[in-house]
Amino acid sequence: MKKISVNGKEYRVKMNFFALMMFEKVSGHIYSGIETYGDSILLMYCMMKAANRNDDTEFSDFAESLTMDEYTGNTSVCTSLLVEFFSPNPGEEKKSQEETESR
Repeated sequence: MKKISVNGKEYRVKMNFFALMMFEKVSGHIYSGIETYGDSILLMYCMMKAANRNDDTEFSDFAESLTMDEYTGNTSVCTSLLVEFFSPNPGEEKKSQEETESR
């Protein structure tokens, strides 16, 4: 499972319908891509909560503790999970990357 880092603490993350529904409920709008830092950080938080249901970290603490370096690194992890989740053939992109890297 992929991980992100916030304030030096590692969290597992996953993209699923729980994360998507939580994002839409909290943001008040349907997910149609990320256009703001706020949406990006909220989706990151929702992905963390989807993988860590018993974690009691509040969104405000999560967002306040996030550094720009962590945000940058975490964004690439979460983006890869988003691409995989919305891919019409899950795992195909991963196979393509592995084939490219092995050449």
